Amino acid sequence: MRFEDLEFVNFKNIIEAIQNIDSPSRANVAKVLGLSKTTVSYVVSNLIEKEIVVETEAEDNGKRGRPGLGLKLNEKRWSAIGASFDSNRWSYVRTTLSGKVISKELGELVENPTPETMIESLVNEIKKHINEIDDYTLPAIGLGLPGIVDTIQNKIIIANDLKWHNQVNIGEIIENELKLKVFSANRFTAAGLAEFRYANPNNEKNLIYIGLGHGIRSAIFIDGRLLQGETFSAGRVSHIVVDENGPLCDCGKRGCLLTVANSEALEAKANELRKEKKYLSSRLNSENIKIDSDTICRLADEYDSCAMAALDSIVVPLSKGLGEICDIVNPKKLIIGGQLGSSSQYLVSKLRENMESKMSLELPGSHIQVEQAKLRELGSALGAASLVLENKAELLFEM
Repeated sequence: MRFEDLEFVNFKNIIEAIQNIDSPSRANVAKVLGLSKTTVSYVVSNLIEKEIVVETEAEDNGKRGRPGLGLKLNEKRWSAIGASFDSNRWSYVRTTLSGKVISKELGELVENPTPETMIESLVNEIKKHINEIDDYTLPAIGLGLPGIVDTIQNKIIIANDLKWHNQVNIGEIIENELKLKVFSANRFTAAGLAEFRYANPNNEKNLIYIGLGHGIRSAIFIDGRLLQGETFSAGRVSHIVVDENGPLCDCGKRGCLLTVANSEALEAKANELRKEKKYLSSRLNSENIKIDSDTICRLADEYDSCAMAALDSIVVPLSKGLGEICDIVNPKKLIIGGQLGSSSQYLVSKLRENMESKMSLELPGSHIQVEQAKLRELGSALGAASLVLENKAELLFEM
């Protein structure tokens, strides 16, 4: 089947119209799309038979005669699945056809993950999820993956933060194991997509999402379009040099943003600072406390001076790197997310303060709004599910 065929084009356009126009009915859909009522009625009957669309009572428009039945996507029948691998575990989201979250779940921790153990965990947990779902599930899965992701062949090209330097053909493996079509993106790109599509009430067209965690990556939207780049690496801000005398990065340069502002750098700084005399009373020195980025972020939000100082140490290089990308892109919003950005209001407020003090001196950046991601740990898996929903017409047409 060719997706440019007229039958499919009508099928797809009618689904999109039912989802997006006000008061969708057969007559309204036909009017908006410029199709005959006969064509629309034929396609809608097919959609109702497949339980993709249901009829509703139409609103009374004040005109004479009985109003036609309304139409809407069947939110109780079909669903889409998205999964994202971050902080050494998978997170899962299942949504309706319009992107409303039905369920979410955090998978088991994968200790010292390799490509093989990451994929094994995904396969086992997705099989369990599908077996537990009574409703119809679109025959596909969206994946938020670490590193540079080839979104056409659905493979990880390289993931420096996990020390994976060989390609991982995860799409081919998942399609063979689970018989599901795969759609993929970098995990932070997926989180940015979710913020752009589901947490953007003013429909801002120019924004940057920055994911901070083991890795550092941005999703850049210009005029409502996500930048991908020739080799799928647009938004790879982790290797912007912010300190020429800084630590050596795996890429061969010194002082890359990744080496001085990711979660490992934060944890190392906290361990260094807590030994200083002025921080001996910090709760980071309490017995049996695990010095990880989640703990540091939590304690900083509770005004622990050592935890705050540790986060302060990554604010300056982050502000420098993000300032450079904002100068180039000129966004309306800068959204701070990922494991660190989603965990600490203190970090976001300090970034906002630091960047606004610099940007206020220059007209192009003076309007930028720095905000914390709204979807937090849900974002990346939800963005991955949205990749499936982008293709729901193709998936449903073939069934």
